[in-house]
Amino acid sequence: MRRLRSSGKLGAARRIVRDDPIDLAFSQGPRGDMAIVWGSAYEDAKIVRSRNGRRWTRPRRLFRGNDPEDLRTALGPRGGWMVWDSNPGNAGMHPIRIAALPRAPRR
Repeated sequence: MRRLRSSGKLGAARRIVRDDPIDLAFSQGPRGDMAIVWGSAYEDAKIVRSRNGRRWTRPRRLFRGNDPEDLRTALGPRGGWMVWDSNPGNAGMHPIRIAALPRAPRR
């Protein structure tokens, strides 16, 4: 991850997690809090959260199973939602799933 400075230049690259994500989604809420959600090779979805992009939580498993691919996320003032299709390009043969995202940490 790289922060965009007020000067318009990118800051130094920073590693947030060591996982190898299959699919990745980033969202920023109305108060500036952020979430990165990804699917892994173990058929689970994980999340990291931050209030301002400087300090991030440790990865947390949201759920296991359901082949999380084609992830889409949205954040609001009290948390957020993630939707995904467990089979990309399925032409409507599999359900679209939804899961709640936890709030950003207090700090």
